[in-house]
Amino acid sequence: MPDASPLDRFARLGAARHLLLIAGLLCVAVGVFVAANWDVVARFARDAGSIREGAEAAEAMDTPADVLAWVRAHEGASFVVWDVATGSAVVSVRPDVRRPVAGLTGLLLAAELARRGGAGLDTATVLPASAVERRWLPGVEAERDRAPVSLADLARQALGSDRAAADVLLWTLGREATDALPARLGLDDVEGPLPLDGLLLAWAPADRPGPRQAQVAEFLRLGRAAQRDSAFSQSQAYVKSRAYRAAEQVRLERGGLGISRDDQRAAARATFPRGTARAYARLLARAARGDLVDPGTSDVFLNFVARPATDSLRSRDGRRLGVVGGGFPGLLGTAGVYEGRGGRVAVLLLEDVPNAVLFHLAQTGLDTALVLDALLGDVAGSAPASVSGEP
Repeated sequence: MPDASPLDRFARLGAARHLLLIAGLLCVAVGVFVAANWDVVARFARDAGSIREGAEAAEAMDTPADVLAWVRAHEGASFVVWDVATGSAVVSVRPDVRRPVAGLTGLLLAAELARRGGAGLDTATVLPASAVERRWLPGVEAERDRAPVSLADLARQALGSDRAAADVLLWTLGREATDALPARLGLDDVEGPLPLDGLLLAWAPADRPGPRQAQVAEFLRLGRAAQRDSAFSQSQAYVKSRAYRAAEQVRLERGGLGISRDDQRAAARATFPRGTARAYARLLARAARGDLVDPGTSDVFLNFVARPATDSLRSRDGRRLGVVGGGFPGLLGTAGVYEGRGGRVAVLLLEDVPNAVLFHLAQTGLDTALVLDALLGDVAGSAPASVSGEP
């Protein structure tokens, strides 16, 4: 092959110089971005480093039985399965440990809406789409297409892990009523629901100076009553003040909550409403027995919790079956009720869940499968059949 001409060599040299120049500019641009967004980059690096936490345990979970074995061994797990007809525990794993609850406080709101429906409130009342849209937190959760929604459907959405729907339903019912829900329902081991938009914003609001982690630490030092007041205050301000909402949305779009996933997990564990698996199982069992206030209220409540009979599983025996729940970094809650076999309820509460395990459960739905197995099949537990009474 003949040697390249001087002109060709010059052209290649010029191209190389251009490539070096472009590479240098890219390096400068990356450096400028990192310098300007160091908190975001550092947080991303920390999150990437923690994503494999619990990977070995996650890789060992292939079946609901594997999840049950992990639940029994994990101190941050509670699991209750109750046979309503016989009044006996099928499974009872740490049922009375009070834990931060994610995904299940909507059950309390649905119970109150069902009670008010029996007292004359029209649950078919429609709210405008804007009522839910205003509570969207950009950079924290995916944007959803919203349409006008009835109160009944709002309850179903809240039970389907729709955070904004749950917050709208809470404010529709009112703080005074929702604060009183545990006492009204006879659930001494449960704290009333919180508006999670307000709680997440209260950790480190845009109008409070200082680094985000320091703001969160300051919030965690407050008593629980003060934390609740702050959550409700921030939630109300987010909807009523356009200026405040605009400032928060700009901040959230740029960097989310501004704290690492592990910091979110610690904050949620310290501030989310607490409850026990037994207490939530008691609520579901009362509805299954028809004595959640009265048979009519129980029926309305079960229609919120149970999904339409759209497949062979849910139409089994002509009985209603529902599984609800949701999660947050470090937390997961799943609960279900089945009218067949005399009635059966199940509640799974998890805290301090390793990241890899939480992602695995979210991707595979094995927590839901475990609850379904408990409702429809035979799951061996740690409580003898002779244990009786209310869950």
